[in-house]
Amino acid sequence: MHCKLTVSDECVVFSNDEGLHERLPKQQLVLGMAIKGQAQDITLPGGRRFLCDDSAFRLNQRGVSSFIERCEQHKGLAIGAIVLCPLLLYWLFFVAIPHVAASSAAHFPDSVVETIGQQSMTLIEKAALEPTQLDEQKIA
Repeated sequence: MHCKLTVSDECVVFSNDEGLHERLPKQQLVLGMAIKGQAQDITLPGGRRFLCDDSAFRLNQRGVSSFIERCEQHKGLAIGAIVLCPLLLYWLFFVAIPHVAASSAAHFPDSVVETIGQQSMTLIEKAALEPTQLDEQKIA
C-alpha cells in the first residue's frame, strides 16, 4: 500500500489516498540501518514496514551520515581494506596460527601433541587429499 509519511518532532503520521491515518510516536518505530544508495526502512509495531521511494531518506539523521556510511564513502579506507584484509588473512593463517601452535605444543605432553597431529592429518587427507571422481554425466 502506498502511504505518505509526515514527520514532526515527537511523532510520525502515515496517511494514504483512502484517508486512513495512523499516528505513532517515534519511540515505537524500529529504524533500519542507513545504507548509502538505499532508503532507510521503518518497521512499525505489528511487523509492518515502510519503505520510502527516496533513496536519500533518513529519519533519525538530519543530513548527518552514520559512521558506517562515512566509512563506506571514504576512498582511502575502502582501498586500505582491499589491500589489508588479504594481508591480515595471510598473516593469520601462515604466521600467527603456526606460531601459537608451535609455542603451545611445548606445554602439552607428547602423547597429546601426537594425537592432535594424527587427527589433523586425517582431517586434511579426508578434506583435500582423497581422490575424487566426476559424475558419469560430466564425463560424457
